[in-house]
Amino acid sequence: MALTFGVMLLLSEFVYVDDVTGGKYERTNSTMKWWGWIWCGGVAMLGTLCLGSPSRRVRWAAVITLLLVSVYAYDLGRYYFLAGKTDRGQLSGHHWLTQDRTAKAMIHYLGEAPNGIVLENQYENAYSNTSLYALFTGKPALLGWPMHLVTWRGEVPDVWVMKDQVTAFYAGNLPGSLDWLQANQVRYIVWSGEENNKHPTAFNQITQQISSRYAWKEFYVAGEYRVGVWVLRL
Repeated sequence: MALTFGVMLLLSEFVYVDDVTGGKYERTNSTMKWWGWIWCGGVAMLGTLCLGSPSRRVRWAAVITLLLVSVYAYDLGRYYFLAGKTDRGQLSGHHWLTQDRTAKAMIHYLGEAPNGIVLENQYENAYSNTSLYALFTGKPALLGWPMHLVTWRGEVPDVWVMKDQVTAFYAGNLPGSLDWLQANQVRYIVWSGEENNKHPTAFNQITQQISSRYAWKEFYVAGEYRVGVWVLRL
């Protein structure tokens, strides 16, 4: 166990992704995705083995080490008492979103619906709320965060073309939008509250363009403000 976790720690120090989010030696992904579980695994495994050692010296060394490690319990306790409790007992990753009844109903609907590609608008190149409904319902997304493909796979020109097409579609000005949807096998098209704010007049344009093959399922309406999903007619 010591050798295993020692090798993993060395690998995380010397083999890393040169993240686009920082300088050459700023290892964002190593910090977020390696160090945390290497630390927890090492402490749990080695601590357990050492506490069960027949050697009193090893056992006492483990006890002292684990007590020193446990001082961060103060920070955890402080966070517990100072942080809000609105999410207490909620382990689901979408709880923050499904507190909104409309979003909850849409997620429930898509979760129960047959499998199919979900189209959602592109807000930013990364770290945005695009693909929420696809991810939280186990459906494939047409396009996620383009910049993450650059990080992990290098430049993929087709992705940027797709992003521009998605943006144009939600603005209501993508030429041949219906043919484009069918070529990409899109089954569900999400129109959320954010689309109402970004493209308040595009809803009617999109409806006219795709209504022959896509049925509108509404989850909320207030005047011109609408939230729902277009579903492919089979």
